[in-house]
This record gives sequence, C-alpha cells and structure tokens, in this order.
Amino acid sequence: MSKNMWRTNGRMNFPIDSLVLFAPFGHPELSGASFSSKDLNAFTCSVTGAVHVPPVSRDMDGDDFEAIGGVADFSFVQNTGIFTACGWMKMTDHTADRGQALCGTTQHSDEKGFQFLYDDRVAAGQDKEFRVDIMKGELGVPVITSIGAANIITDNNFHFWVCTGDGSNAFFRVDRGNKAQGTSSMAAKSSGDSTNVMRAGATNGATPAHFLIGSQGTGWIFNADLSDNILDHIYDTTQRRYI
Repeated sequence: MSKNMWRTNGRMNFPIDSLVLFAPFGHPELSGASFSSKDLNAFTCSVTGAVHVPPVSRDMDGDDFEAIGGVADFSFVQNTGIFTACGWMKMTDHTADRGQALCGTTQHSDEKGFQFLYDDRVAAGQDKEFRVDIMKGELGVPVITSIGAANIITDNNFHFWVCTGDGSNAFFRVDRGNKAQGTSSMAAKSSGDSTNVMRAGATNGATPAHFLIGSQGTGWIFNADLSDNILDHIYDTTQRRYI
C-alpha cells in the first residue's frame, strides 16, 4: 500500500484500482500554496486563494481554486464518458444565482473538457440542479449536457456531491441513496488531451467560471462508473467529518 494512501479504520474507503484523484483538501498535511494529491498519481495541486481550514476543508470566497495535474490527466472523462466525480462541498448560499463547480476544465463547447456543477442560474433556467457538460472541441456540439432533478440541495450544509457516467448517460446523486439519470445522452466523444488543466472549486477555460462560495472538503475522481453500494460506503466512512 502506497504511503500516499490514507486509511479509514485500517481499511481503504474507496476502490484504488479505478482511483485517479484523491484530494482531502482540509487534511492537516495539505496546507500551503502547493501540495500533492494523496493517490498513486501524486498530482501537483496549486492553490489560488483557498484558505486551509484543517482538518475538514478549504474555504472558497468566489475567486479561489486549485489547479490539479496536467491536460492529459483527466481527459478520459470526455474521451470515454466513463467516470465518477464526487466530493464533500458546502455552499454559503445554495440559493445564489450562480453555478458552483465541484471541478472542471472548461465550460466552452469549442474546447475539450468538462465541468461538474451545482446550478441555480436564473438566466440559464436552472433550479438548484446538478449539471455536467462534456465537450469535444466542436463549437455548439457537446458530448453531453445533462441536468439532474430540481432542488437537489435545500440547505447550506455539507453534502456529498456525485456525478457519474457510464459511457452513454450521466447520473447524479447527493449524500446517500440511488443515482438518478440526468437529461440527454452522450454523442460522439473526444480524443486527445483536455484543452485546459482541471480546477477544483471552479471551471477552467477561456473564461474561467462557476467559482464556489463556501467550503470544499475531500474530493475523488475515478475512471469508472461506481455503483451506489460503493458510493454509499465512501459516504458512510467519511461523513463523520462533515455532518
């Protein structure tokens, strides 16, 4: 077992064979303006503004983020459509007229990448919904724009955000329970690297956007569509830090 992997009660609380990123942002060891993710990839995470609040989170005030890894590291999302992105997040105001991202490399269809966010933008017709946009670098032709159920979050507490893809569709859930399929299905996918490096707590791109206002806890990305049973286990073994 790598020294870069932390344990919960002597056991891993997630499958490591499909793990790409494990970033417990509030861990006491991860202070400072740069740190390495605690997975076998040990991605460099460069911090802009996010305030370290150990042992739980980093606080974000609307222009903060962490830049993680390189342009090749998360391109499997748009190239395969098979992934799980999940993390503990807390918004200062869940009714704010804005999108707030778990992570993202772009919001623009003419770039290659993706974004996962909570969306309550009035102008976009969103109503407290999870959303994923996956792009292949073709203007106006995304791989998928998928939106979940309205009012997915109804308070300003920490919640476990989840978005997965099975290569054909996207699914969402919050906290414990069952994934629900979002709108739309995936079209032809991308190839090659992402256009931009991924940001956590915001979406990167030609016009960076969707900065979180709140607190960012532990985050994970897998190159697999995790089952509800595994997601429940991650939730159960980490929720004591947040609720």
